[in-house]
Amino acid sequence: MRKELIEFKKAGDETKASELEAKLDEIYEDSQQFSKDYVTEHPASYISPYVLRSVSYRLSGAEIEAELEKLDVALNKSGFVMELAKRAVVLKRVAIGEKFLDYTQNDPDGNPVTLSSLVGENYLLIDFWAAWCGPCRAENPNLVAVYNYYKDKGFDILGVSLDRNRNDWLKAIEDDKLIWTQVSDLNYWKNKASTAYGINSIPSNLLLDKDGIIIEKNIRGEELRIKISELLD
Repeated sequence: MRKELIEFKKAGDETKASELEAKLDEIYEDSQQFSKDYVTEHPASYISPYVLRSVSYRLSGAEIEAELEKLDVALNKSGFVMELAKRAVVLKRVAIGEKFLDYTQNDPDGNPVTLSSLVGENYLLIDFWAAWCGPCRAENPNLVAVYNYYKDKGFDILGVSLDRNRNDWLKAIEDDKLIWTQVSDLNYWKNKASTAYGINSIPSNLLLDKDGIIIEKNIRGEELRIKISELLD
C-alpha cells in the first residue's frame, strides 16, 4: 500500500493518495489499539513491555508514562520499561508548548547551520527524513508544494537527514527538488539532533512558531497544508 501511495503521489493523483492514506491510518490505529489493549489486560506479562515499546513511536512522553503506570511493579527492572521511562523524559522536554532545543549540523556543502539562526522570522518546520525512507520520499512532493506556496508568506523548512551515505542524501535532495536548508551529521539513527528530539521513526516533524515554541508535531499531507493555511492565509 505504501508503494501504491508513492506512485499515486508521483502521478499527482491526490484523490487516490488521500483515500489510501486514510486506509493506512485506519490500519495503523487499529493495530495500535489492539496492542494497547493487550498491555491493559496483561499488566504483569513479561511480553507487555515489549508490546508497549512497539506502539510507543507516536506516543507523547506523558502518554508513555501513563501506559507504564498500568504495568505491574515487578516489571520495573525490565530493559524495555527502563528504556521507555528514559524516552518519556526526553519527549517531555520537546513536547508541544516547549521551546526548541538548539543544535548545529553541516549542510551539503559542509557549512555549519545552527537551528537558532533560522528561528524568529518564519514558522519553521523541522523535517526529519532520509533518502532510504520510502514514506519520507512519498511525503516530499507534499512538502515541496506547501513550501513553494508559502515560502514568501512566512513559512520555512529545515530538513534533518538520518542518512549515512552522503551521495544518497545529495541525490535525494536533487531528485525530490528539496530546495530548503538541509543538514545532517550522516550518523543514521544516532543523528544527534534526532536523538535530542526523541525521534525513533521517520518521517517525523515539529512546527515552531516565531518564538521557537513547538506548536505541532507530525503533521503531514493535507493536515500540514491546512495548518499552514490557518497560520498564514
